[in-house]
Amino acid sequence: MIEQQLIQFCEQVRSEYFGSDGRKIESRYKNYRGLRATVQWNHERIRLNISAHYQQAPSEARKILILILLAKANRKRIPLKIREPLNRFHRSWQNENEPKRRAPAGYQTRGKYYDLHKIFNEVNEKYFADSVEIQYLGWSKRQSRRRLGFYDKRRDLLVVSRIFDSRKVPVEVVEYIVYHEMLHKVIPPIARSGRRIVHTTEFRSRERHFDQFDRVQQWLKKYPGKL
Repeated sequence: MIEQQLIQFCEQVRSEYFGSDGRKIESRYKNYRGLRATVQWNHERIRLNISAHYQQAPSEARKILILILLAKANRKRIPLKIREPLNRFHRSWQNENEPKRRAPAGYQTRGKYYDLHKIFNEVNEKYFADSVEIQYLGWSKRQSRRRLGFYDKRRDLLVVSRIFDSRKVPVEVVEYIVYHEMLHKVIPPIARSGRRIVHTTEFRSRERHFDQFDRVQQWLKKYPGKL
Protein backbone atom coordinates (compact mmCIF):
# COMPACT_ATOMS: atom_id res chain seq x y z
CA MET A 1 0.00 0.00 0.00
CA ILE A 2 2.77 2.44 0.93
CA GLU A 3 4.69 1.77 -2.28
CA GLN A 4 1.53 2.07 -4.38
CA GLN A 5 0.93 5.49 -2.82
CA LEU A 6 4.53 6.41 -3.64
CA ILE A 7 4.05 5.39 -7.28
CA GLN A 8 0.87 7.46 -7.49
CA PHE A 9 2.70 10.42 -5.97
CA CYS A 10 5.49 10.05 -8.56
CA GLU A 11 2.95 9.92 -11.38
CA GLN A 12 1.28 13.08 -10.08
CA VAL A 13 4.61 14.92 -9.99
CA ARG A 14 5.48 13.74 -13.51
CA SER A 15 2.11 14.79 -14.86
CA GLU A 16 2.39 18.24 -13.27
CA TYR A 17 5.90 19.02 -14.50
CA PHE A 18 6.70 16.83 -17.49
CA GLY A 19 3.52 15.27 -18.81
CA SER A 20 3.39 11.56 -19.64
CA ASP A 21 5.72 9.98 -22.19
CA GLY A 22 4.27 6.48 -21.90
CA ARG A 23 6.99 5.08 -19.67
CA LYS A 24 5.90 3.07 -16.66
CA ILE A 25 6.97 4.40 -13.26
CA GLU A 26 8.27 1.91 -10.69
CA SER A 27 9.12 3.26 -7.26
CA ARG A 28 9.83 1.79 -3.86
CA TYR A 29 11.32 2.61 -0.50
CA LYS A 30 14.60 0.86 0.31
CA ASN A 31 16.29 0.27 3.64
CA TYR A 32 19.36 2.36 2.84
CA ARG A 33 21.52 3.48 5.75
CA GLY A 34 21.40 7.14 4.73
CA LEU A 35 19.38 9.54 2.60
CA ARG A 36 20.00 7.78 -0.68
CA ALA A 37 17.79 8.03 -3.75
CA THR A 38 18.52 6.77 -7.26
CA VAL A 39 16.78 6.72 -10.62
CA GLN A 40 17.27 4.43 -13.62
CA TRP A 41 15.46 4.70 -16.90
CA ASN A 42 15.12 3.37 -20.42
CA HIS A 43 12.53 3.80 -23.18
CA GLU A 44 10.00 1.63 -21.33
CA ARG A 45 10.19 2.53 -17.65
CA ILE A 46 11.53 4.83 -14.96
CA ARG A 47 12.60 3.14 -11.71
CA LEU A 48 13.09 5.14 -8.51
CA ASN A 49 14.68 3.65 -5.36
CA ILE A 50 14.26 5.95 -2.38
CA SER A 51 15.57 5.59 1.15
CA ALA A 52 12.84 4.70 3.64
CA HIS A 53 14.09 7.62 5.75
CA TYR A 54 12.30 9.92 3.31
CA GLN A 55 9.00 8.70 4.70
CA GLN A 56 9.77 11.06 7.60
CA ALA A 57 10.07 14.04 5.23
CA PRO A 58 7.33 16.62 4.70
CA SER A 59 5.28 16.13 1.55
CA GLU A 60 6.87 19.18 -0.12
CA ALA A 61 10.38 17.82 0.47
CA ARG A 62 9.43 14.41 -0.98
CA LYS A 63 7.86 16.15 -3.97
CA ILE A 64 11.08 18.02 -4.72
CA LEU A 65 13.15 14.85 -4.33
CA ILE A 66 10.94 13.02 -6.84
CA LEU A 67 11.01 16.05 -9.13
CA ILE A 68 14.82 16.01 -9.11
CA LEU A 69 14.92 12.29 -9.91
CA LEU A 70 12.33 12.52 -12.67
CA ALA A 71 14.16 15.52 -14.12
CA LYS A 72 17.23 13.31 -14.53
CA ALA A 73 15.15 10.75 -16.40
CA ASN A 74 13.96 13.58 -18.66
CA ARG A 75 17.48 15.03 -19.02
CA LYS A 76 16.54 18.29 -17.34
CA ARG A 77 17.87 20.15 -14.29
CA ILE A 78 15.91 21.64 -11.43
CA PRO A 79 16.90 25.16 -10.28
CA LEU A 80 18.72 25.15 -6.95
CA LYS A 81 16.45 27.86 -5.54
CA ILE A 82 13.41 25.55 -5.39
CA ARG A 83 15.24 22.83 -3.46
CA GLU A 84 15.17 24.52 -0.06
CA PRO A 85 12.37 22.38 1.51
CA LEU A 86 14.38 19.26 0.66
CA ASN A 87 17.59 20.88 1.91
CA ARG A 88 15.89 21.72 5.22
CA PHE A 89 14.89 18.09 5.68
CA HIS A 90 18.43 16.94 4.84
CA ARG A 91 19.91 19.33 7.41
CA SER A 92 17.43 18.27 10.07
CA TRP A 93 17.96 14.56 9.43
CA GLN A 94 21.74 14.89 9.33
CA ASN A 95 21.79 16.86 12.59
CA GLU A 96 19.88 14.08 14.31
CA ASN A 97 22.31 11.50 12.91
CA GLU A 98 25.48 13.57 13.36
CA PRO A 99 27.15 11.10 15.79
CA LYS A 100 27.37 8.58 12.93
CA ARG A 101 29.48 11.02 10.96
CA ARG A 102 32.12 11.92 13.54
CA ALA A 103 35.61 11.53 12.20
CA PRO A 104 38.42 9.54 13.88
CA ALA A 105 40.48 11.33 16.52
CA GLY A 106 42.20 14.43 15.17
CA TYR A 107 39.82 15.03 12.26
CA GLN A 108 37.09 17.64 12.62
CA THR A 109 34.32 18.41 10.14
CA ARG A 110 33.72 21.96 11.36
CA GLY A 111 36.56 24.32 10.48
CA LYS A 112 37.07 27.97 11.28
CA TYR A 113 35.45 29.09 8.01
CA TYR A 114 33.92 26.01 6.36
CA ASP A 115 31.82 23.10 7.59
CA LEU A 116 32.72 19.99 5.58
CA HIS A 117 29.58 18.21 6.72
CA LYS A 118 27.40 20.90 5.12
CA ILE A 119 29.52 21.03 1.96
CA PHE A 120 29.47 17.24 1.60
CA ASN A 121 25.67 17.18 1.82
CA GLU A 122 25.31 19.92 -0.80
CA VAL A 123 27.75 18.27 -3.22
CA ASN A 124 26.16 14.87 -2.66
CA GLU A 125 22.72 16.23 -3.49
CA LYS A 126 23.79 18.29 -6.49
CA TYR A 127 26.07 15.80 -8.24
CA PHE A 128 25.22 12.34 -6.86
CA ALA A 129 21.46 12.52 -6.04
CA ASP A 130 22.40 11.85 -2.39
CA SER A 131 23.64 8.39 -3.36
CA VAL A 132 27.14 8.54 -1.83
CA GLU A 133 27.61 7.44 1.77
CA ILE A 134 30.91 8.19 3.51
CA GLN A 135 31.34 7.30 7.15
CA TYR A 136 33.89 9.94 8.17
CA LEU A 137 34.71 13.47 7.04
CA GLY A 138 37.39 15.77 8.35
CA TRP A 139 39.93 18.52 7.86
CA SER A 140 43.52 17.30 7.76
CA LYS A 141 45.54 17.41 10.97
CA ARG A 142 48.23 19.52 9.28
CA GLN A 143 48.20 22.19 6.59
CA SER A 144 49.37 20.26 3.54
CA ARG A 145 50.09 22.09 0.28
CA ARG A 146 51.10 18.97 -1.61
CA ARG A 147 48.24 16.65 -0.69
CA LEU A 148 45.05 18.66 -1.19
CA GLY A 149 42.77 15.86 -0.02
CA PHE A 150 42.38 12.10 0.05
CA TYR A 151 39.88 9.29 0.40
CA ASP A 152 40.85 6.36 2.62
CA LYS A 153 38.81 3.34 1.47
CA ARG A 154 39.80 1.19 4.46
CA ARG A 155 38.38 3.67 6.98
CA ASP A 156 35.80 5.17 4.60
CA LEU A 157 37.34 8.55 5.45
CA LEU A 158 37.37 11.68 3.27
CA VAL A 159 39.91 14.35 4.24
CA VAL A 160 40.51 17.87 2.90
CA SER A 161 43.75 19.78 3.54
CA ARG A 162 43.33 22.35 6.29
CA ILE A 163 44.93 25.05 4.11
CA PHE A 164 41.56 25.41 2.37
CA ASP A 165 39.78 26.36 5.59
CA SER A 166 40.50 30.03 4.94
CA ARG A 167 38.55 33.18 4.12
CA LYS A 168 40.89 33.55 1.11
CA VAL A 169 39.54 30.34 -0.43
CA PRO A 170 36.33 30.47 -2.54
CA VAL A 171 33.71 27.97 -1.42
CA GLU A 172 33.65 26.34 -4.87
CA VAL A 173 37.28 25.29 -4.37
CA VAL A 174 36.40 23.39 -1.19
CA GLU A 175 33.35 21.92 -2.94
CA TYR A 176 35.54 20.72 -5.80
CA ILE A 177 38.07 19.03 -3.49
CA VAL A 178 35.20 17.22 -1.75
CA TYR A 179 33.66 16.30 -5.13
CA HIS A 180 37.00 14.98 -6.40
CA GLU A 181 37.50 12.75 -3.35
CA MET A 182 33.91 11.49 -3.53
CA LEU A 183 34.63 10.38 -7.09
CA HIS A 184 37.40 8.17 -5.72
CA LYS A 185 34.74 6.21 -3.85
CA VAL A 186 32.31 6.14 -6.77
CA ILE A 187 34.90 5.22 -9.43
CA PRO A 188 37.40 2.63 -8.11
CA PRO A 189 40.92 2.27 -9.53
CA ILE A 190 41.63 -0.19 -12.34
CA ALA A 191 44.66 -2.38 -13.04
CA ARG A 192 46.28 -2.16 -16.45
CA SER A 193 49.60 -3.71 -17.52
CA GLY A 194 50.58 -4.18 -13.89
CA ARG A 195 49.81 -0.56 -13.03
CA ARG A 196 47.13 0.76 -10.69
CA ILE A 197 45.32 3.63 -12.40
CA VAL A 198 43.43 5.89 -10.02
CA HIS A 199 42.49 8.75 -12.32
CA THR A 200 40.90 6.75 -15.10
CA THR A 201 39.37 8.14 -18.29
CA GLU A 202 35.94 7.86 -16.68
CA PHE A 203 37.23 9.66 -13.58
CA ARG A 204 38.64 12.56 -15.62
CA SER A 205 35.42 12.83 -17.57
CA ARG A 206 33.29 12.93 -14.41
CA GLU A 207 35.60 15.54 -12.89
CA ARG A 208 34.60 17.95 -15.64
CA HIS A 209 30.94 17.65 -14.63
CA PHE A 210 31.77 19.98 -11.74
CA ASP A 211 30.10 23.30 -12.58
CA GLN A 212 33.16 25.53 -12.14
CA PHE A 213 35.85 23.02 -13.03
CA ASP A 214 37.97 25.31 -15.24
CA ARG A 215 37.79 28.22 -12.81
CA VAL A 216 38.81 26.03 -9.87
CA GLN A 217 41.70 24.52 -11.82
CA GLN A 218 43.02 27.99 -12.61
CA TRP A 219 42.73 28.98 -8.96
CA LEU A 220 44.54 25.84 -7.79
CA LYS A 221 47.44 26.53 -10.16
CA LYS A 222 47.84 30.06 -8.89
CA TYR A 223 46.96 30.41 -5.19
CA PRO A 224 47.57 27.41 -2.82
CA GLY A 225 51.25 28.28 -2.35
CA LYS A 226 50.26 31.72 -1.10
CA LEU A 227 47.88 30.56 1.62
